[in-house]
Amino acid sequence: MTTDDIEMSWDLLNAYVDGELDRFMSAKVAAAVAQDATLAARVATLSKLKASVHQLEFSAGQLPPLPIGLQGRRFAAWRIYAAAASLVAVLAAGLLIHSHPAPKAAQAWLDGALAAQQQWLASASRNNPDDRTIVTIDAAAAARPLDLSDAQLKLVYVAQMPSSIGGETAFLGYRGPHGCMVGFWIGTPPAGLESAPKSLDAGDFRVRAWRDRVAGYALIAKGMDPTRIDRLAEAVARLVDPGQIVDDGIRTALRNVTRTGTACRV
Repeated sequence: MTTDDIEMSWDLLNAYVDGELDRFMSAKVAAAVAQDATLAARVATLSKLKASVHQLEFSAGQLPPLPIGLQGRRFAAWRIYAAAASLVAVLAAGLLIHSHPAPKAAQAWLDGALAAQQQWLASASRNNPDDRTIVTIDAAAAARPLDLSDAQLKLVYVAQMPSSIGGETAFLGYRGPHGCMVGFWIGTPPAGLESAPKSLDAGDFRVRAWRDRVAGYALIAKGMDPTRIDRLAEAVARLVDPGQIVDDGIRTALRNVTRTGTACRV
């Protein structure tokens, strides 16, 4: 989206919300937001995300509770001991989609996911999370991170906020060994998502979204090989399936992700 030859990108809007722009550029963005309802909605979403989280140090032995939609599911003991895997999440209203368009009812839900992804990417570039594992998590959040260590993804970020369609959403951010950042968005399932992961790519972002009977999910990574994110989404869908027991078959599927396609371009 461009206004007066200035692209109103998510990065620019995030910098505006964080107060990082100079007075001239801040005034330009403010004027554009005042005249465009879509931009105003994006700024509001970023502001809510910024207000909903705080940072704390986190270790693998201090797992928070299970994410939305995962309570009461059966997990093998190996899952309890890891806090790893990458990032999630997804698509924004008004962006060019290069595969199947998202159903209109899911756009706001996906918009929040992409906003969470953008905020995380911006925060990670400032905080250099490779120095130590830092997880951003709401004090009242009910989210135990999924273990994606078999896919060589390490948890570095968690956030929770109200959903635009009601209920709560959780955003989990994971980092791969070569810097790939993968987001996972979990929340009240919007109308229009299918039961199997569906390609909803937006610009440089690879997006796979799906739902089950209790939650909606979106997985996102910038610059990831399409076949690799397909395999990752399939494995994660099995991991969160309420009818599945996490076993060696799922662990093998996660390991095979790293042998498929190429790593992210970061």
